[in-house]
Amino acid sequence: MNTDASEGPSTGPSPARRPGPSRRRAQADTTRSQLLLAAERLYAIHGISEVSNRQVAEAAGSANNSAVGYYVGTKTDLLEAILRSHNEPIARGMKEMIDRTAGSPDLHDYIECLVRPYTDHLAQLRRPSGFARVIAQVVTDPTLLRNRVFDSTLGQTLRQAFNPMWAQIADAPKETIEMRQQVLRNMVLHTCAEQERSAHFSEVPADWSLVSEILINSVAAVLTHVPSQPGGLGSDS
Repeated sequence: MNTDASEGPSTGPSPARRPGPSRRRAQADTTRSQLLLAAERLYAIHGISEVSNRQVAEAAGSANNSAVGYYVGTKTDLLEAILRSHNEPIARGMKEMIDRTAGSPDLHDYIECLVRPYTDHLAQLRRPSGFARVIAQVVTDPTLLRNRVFDSTLGQTLRQAFNPMWAQIADAPKETIEMRQQVLRNMVLHTCAEQERSAHFSEVPADWSLVSEILINSVAAVLTHVPSQPGGLGSDS
């Protein structure tokens, strides 16, 4: 009778198994998400230019100081990834509202297409969020991704909402329309950033529905305002 133990079942310790490809992918995705959230929070509090990738890795709980480079890339890549993670759902919500609003004669409807998807998105984020403060920095700092922020799905969708809105005030001079567009952008982005900052430090959630309503009415007032004519009411004689 053959008594060679090698033919029976092994009772010794089995070698450690390495995680499969799908598990490694899930772990990498989790680490990447943690890095994006940590970066967004630090950028919002301290400013984008003041935060290093090493600080982001430490805040995300990574033992590897070069985790950002491994999982995301450069600081520019990190910022783009943060913006993309928000821009895509905002664009989807905006597109849905634009489709429902098509053909409406009411200027408020088109303003709502621009404002409400953004405030609704902010309302859905985990608290405290830092995105509104990050985007407000990006669009006002020429060293950041100002032009690339909107050259995306969100940028295309914004143009779809702007075009019918401007068509309703087409009799205004081009310079006036461009200036009002600047006012609209700054009003929405910086008001939301201030509301987010206040909610963060007070630990009282922002009322994004109220913020949206106020912004829509305020933007409508800016767009429909009739400037005083030289020599007319409101000008020096």
